[in-house]
Amino acid sequence: MIARRMALLCAWIVGTVLLIAAFTKIGDWKTFGHSLEAVPFLPRWGAAFLLFWIPSLELTLGLCLLAGVYRYEASVLSLLLFAVFTGWLIYAALHPEIHATGTGCGCMKLTVIPQVADLSGWKAVGRNILLLGMCAALLFAGNKTKRIE
Repeated sequence: MIARRMALLCAWIVGTVLLIAAFTKIGDWKTFGHSLEAVPFLPRWGAAFLLFWIPSLELTLGLCLLAGVYRYEASVLSLLLFAVFTGWLIYAALHPEIHATGTGCGCMKLTVIPQVADLSGWKAVGRNILLLGMCAALLFAGNKTKRIE
């Protein structure tokens, strides 16, 4: 019973974070586009591709987690998404020339807690590791949640 409630809480938190990130990127796509262009190893066509697909994926995953539809699959994809984001944040934090240009996509600007919105560098890595842990917890509880077949 407690595991089920914890899984539901994790799904709500991760789903809400994904929706906030998606809505912010969709609403301010120029800032997100500039942050993608700052990635030194990402070609211009890759940045244009990700400019559309990352917010779309975040929106879809967030809705699935909140609605409880395909929660296991959404948890797997969310885990992979946060793993890539965390890897990028670690890479950027270790390379001062990238960190100085700004690695943030501005995806937490819609939060009402300013301490969450202003996270950068290693604090952002810590936040993403916490979200990775929540996604992993959802995977372990995956067979306990109902899915639409």
